[in-house]
Amino acid sequence: MQKLFILLVLFLSACTKYEAPPLQAVSTTNVQNISGMKIYQKDCIACHGADGTGAFAGIPDLTQLAGFKKGADSESALFQHIEHVKNGKKTPGKPISMPAKGGDSSLSDADIKDVLKYMHDKFTVE
Repeated sequence: MQKLFILLVLFLSACTKYEAPPLQAVSTTNVQNISGMKIYQKDCIACHGADGTGAFAGIPDLTQLAGFKKGADSESALFQHIEHVKNGKKTPGKPISMPAKGGDSSLSDADIKDVLKYMHDKFTVE
């Protein structure tokens, strides 16, 4: 009877809901674009990481894209990526494809612009 009780406890404990550890948070200090930040945290951070360099192998380093280089046209260069976000993208030489709208079909064009503006403000490098 005691063995049956132990097996029942083990079985029930295995059936409890698993809660994944929280994702790395993005700092809200000096954030002008709260909407873009929230979208990034919800839809982008799992793959692109809190610093935009990629959370794991196979994810492109966003800080190395033309739109994230300081300069007069860096923001316009960034917006060339709108179609990649809207439709998804397979980067040559990378094993992972970006899903359309980061996997969130509810994103509007305005949402995509907000998240790109947030990313530009957060990740632009010299």
